[in-house]
Amino acid sequence: MGTSGILASVTLLDARIGHIIKRERRRKKLTLVDLSLLVGANHSTLSNYESGKRRVPPERVTTLAQALDIDPRLIDPRADQDGDPPKVRPEHTPKSNTAPVDVSALVCAPCRKGPKTRGN
Repeated sequence: MGTSGILASVTLLDARIGHIIKRERRRKKLTLVDLSLLVGANHSTLSNYESGKRRVPPERVTTLAQALDIDPRLIDPRADQDGDPPKVRPEHTPKSNTAPVDVSALVCAPCRKGPKTRGN
């Protein structure tokens, strides 16, 4: 399947899923390379997920959620909770000196947009 087939099948939900993945990755202060090592995917593939250029397969939703330490349904409301948990590669877990952040405090309820940040 060429690029046009991938782009034609991407929906508004895919763009939303990509936005959430990017927001949660940034919240955990992970680079695309860090996250790619955790989930066993190429960093360019993850970038395409985040930009909404590529659909995230259901099995990858669960892996990403585990790596980001969030409920898979936060990424994709259609996520299935009944499957076996995927394997995150713990030997690639980045060290973080930051405390967990309550994401709900970062989201403006009227506009549903988080704070503007710089960086990746």
